[in-house]
Amino acid sequence: MVTGLMTMAPLGLCAEGLKHIYSCVRMVQFDFRVKYPIRDIIELSMGTSFDYPITMEEGATNVRIRQAIMVNRDYR
Repeated sequence: MVTGLMTMAPLGLCAEGLKHIYSCVRMVQFDFRVKYPIRDIIELSMGTSFDYPITMEEGATNVRIRQAIMVNRDYR
């Protein structure tokens, strides 16, 4: 059963480009909810720790934050 949508924007986009991508995904989620009202498509997983403020503005319920909590390590 589908409970949500997940996306990450392409690397290198400006804030306006990121907002456009995440806004489009939010609209797809809305369209699914209208077309399939019996389904609970409630999750909207978008972005990473680098662009989370924009994803929050666009309604993300989950954000990947690995880079924000993990220290870069050199394993050589």
